[in-house]
Amino acid sequence: MIVIALAVAALVWLLFISGDDDDGSEGDEAGAQKTVEVVAADELLDAIAGAGFPVYWVGEQPDVSYEVTRITGERNEIYVRYLPPDAEAETKDPHLTVGSYQVADAFGVTQRQAEEPGGSSSFPVEGEGIGLPNGADPRSVYVAYPGIDVQIEVYSPEAGEALELVRSGALTPIG
Repeated sequence: MIVIALAVAALVWLLFISGDDDDGSEGDEAGAQKTVEVVAADELLDAIAGAGFPVYWVGEQPDVSYEVTRITGERNEIYVRYLPPDAEAETKDPHLTVGSYQVADAFGVTQRQAEEPGGSSSFPVEGEGIGLPNGADPRSVYVAYPGIDVQIEVYSPEAGEALELVRSGALTPIG
């Protein structure tokens, strides 16, 4: 669970605390590149084009725009954040977010995380996937599917909502 807690801390730092350049992109010492774009639902496919791995979301929601944050370089991550009409891009305010992380053997990694001492209980997800609540944070759930090198994180500022969305089958690849 320590690995998951560290991943959540890194996510928060990368998305909301780290600085950015005026052009909406930034790099770091490891050569990672971050870009942020706010789009409508019908523009999501263009925003994630060329990712090289499936990118997930929890479906179209009313009265929101979608902030797509791409981090490329040593690691490849794409976040789809659901922004209400009054929210600005890269706001530090927490909103429903689905992160897709390119991870080799993501299913096996998630299974091993579930087996760690003091870990959360995993549960089956439609499509032969595995769901793993973040024991350190009831607002976050990890999901992985066999044969797909992507670990998905569903985060909601409302405790329990991420788990409900995953259990309901709302999590799907974009496109």
